[in-house]
Amino acid sequence: MLFGPARDSSIPDLVGRNEIITANSPMSTSTYLTMALGTMLATVILAFAGLTYGIFPPLKSVISQQEFQHKFAFIVDALSFFISALLLFTIAFPKRSGARVKMNTGNVYRDLKDGLHFMRTNSLTRSILGVMIIGFIGGGSLYILGAPFVQQVLKATGTKFTLILSSLLLGVVAGAATAPWLSGKLRIEHWFGRAIVGFGLIMIVFSLMEVYFISVAIIFVGGFLLGYLLVGAYSLLHQNLEENVRGRVFAAMQTIMRTCLLLSAGLFAVLGWLFGKWIPWRVDNPVFRTLNLGFMSKRIYPAMLALIIGGVIVIVGGMVSMKGMRTSLTSTPGEEKDEGTQNSAE
Repeated sequence: MLFGPARDSSIPDLVGRNEIITANSPMSTSTYLTMALGTMLATVILAFAGLTYGIFPPLKSVISQQEFQHKFAFIVDALSFFISALLLFTIAFPKRSGARVKMNTGNVYRDLKDGLHFMRTNSLTRSILGVMIIGFIGGGSLYILGAPFVQQVLKATGTKFTLILSSLLLGVVAGAATAPWLSGKLRIEHWFGRAIVGFGLIMIVFSLMEVYFISVAIIFVGGFLLGYLLVGAYSLLHQNLEENVRGRVFAAMQTIMRTCLLLSAGLFAVLGWLFGKWIPWRVDNPVFRTLNLGFMSKRIYPAMLALIIGGVIVIVGGMVSMKGMRTSLTSTPGEEKDEGTQNSAE
């Protein structure tokens, strides 16, 4: 949580304004690609540890193979952070003028407060913040209900569930990777809200689908839109935030995003439990209710209903953001900048 805002706010210091989207794209791509391939990489590391254990017989007298493999994996992981830190020290950050601010509780609280105040009073930042709040609350339903939904509706567990997650993450990678190219065809500030609405619609379609392989394709499209949104949100902020508020805004945003994800987990856990009371689905008794529309009937599951509500919340957030974006774009750049600077100073 210390590293994230510092990294996010430093991008405009290292690249030109016209290169911000291009810089944000590989950052998001690498983040979610490693998440998607993490299990595969862990398997390779554990296999190498097992091979090492077999080559050195003395190890068998002091530690079991399973314990050695686990410890080896943690050590490799720790070394990867150390190597990353060494690489970060090679970055030539521009020197800042003025005295350094002392690190203490009062300054941390004041910076967070200033960041929240700026995000509330600056129209563009407020729109993006609103999207993050509503999006993480609604989209968080996938986080808490993904496993029970796949089990109840798609009858998939184990590797089939892993494939659903991998498809989502690979979609995010594809969306983030193509964001610079798409930004040349479709202006992010115009398509940002539409992409959010599209993600909400994808969530609803995914929740209604009962064919596994079609669901894998649909969730990939949802991930694609999500990757485009992530790069778009950060790029809009990088292009429009002054240096003196950038770090505070990103720190406040990271705090809000995590808080909303936590709230979403609680909200949809309760919703899933309530719908489970109406449709008491269990592994040994996979019941459902049937909605008869006259020309067709549809099976209804508890996790399905909760995911639909999550999709509706995301769609509402997208519509609100489109209105907010329109308002911020119609205001003159000078007025918007003066407003944000003045509010931050206050």
